[in-house]
Amino acid sequence: MSDDERRAHYRVDLAEGEILVALIVPGYPGGVNVEAFDISMGGAGIRLRATIAKLLSAGMTVSIEFPVPDSAAGAVRTSAVVTHVTAREDDTSSIGVQFEDPVGLQRLLPPDLVRLFNRRKAFRVEPAIGDRVPVRVVPARPALGVKPGQGTMLEISATGMGILVAPALAKMYLKVLAVTVTFKLPGAAADLAISASIRARREVPEGIRWGLFFEGRGTKDWATAERLVSAYLLKRQIQQRNG
Repeated sequence: MSDDERRAHYRVDLAEGEILVALIVPGYPGGVNVEAFDISMGGAGIRLRATIAKLLSAGMTVSIEFPVPDSAAGAVRTSAVVTHVTAREDDTSSIGVQFEDPVGLQRLLPPDLVRLFNRRKAFRVEPAIGDRVPVRVVPARPALGVKPGQGTMLEISATGMGILVAPALAKMYLKVLAVTVTFKLPGAAADLAISASIRARREVPEGIRWGLFFEGRGTKDWATAERLVSAYLLKRQIQQRNG
């Protein structure tokens, strides 16, 4: 698709938070103009013609071009994996996609496009039944009377995780905000050690639930950790979609 074609196709009126992008489907010539909506750090929903949607299936890798008219190429291309395909009542369908490199994508996009990304809607997944994920917790800085402890992962997203801890551990960490969490995702070969901040603490019947936010800048080899978490998110989303 030429730069002139991109600029012409992208001049459309869409709902707030939506944008027209080009979808490149393997085996289909050229790019297809589609509407991206509900854009988050992890991915987006896409509306497209049913005839194109029939070429897609969960797990397939596609490319998406975001319009950047002022750039030399006229667009920024990124790879994404289809998580689901849903037929609509009219002659259109909707699909879900997960960006393979969401952080890299946002670094390349101009600020006006990045603002479309709703960070609060980062994909969250729970471990599969039977996949218990222990999480070792240590304070980021030594604190009097605070010892390492262990919790259990409840859910995880690209930006953080929810874990369950015992009331005694929660009490010990009551004044601690910065921690390091170490855990092994199901199927992974090695542990991940990620810096995090405790953003929420809530009592639940099973104990105390913590909401943790990942701190990439304080994490050694954050790029690897981010890649492995993203791969696990995609794997679980596909598993959940396929039942």
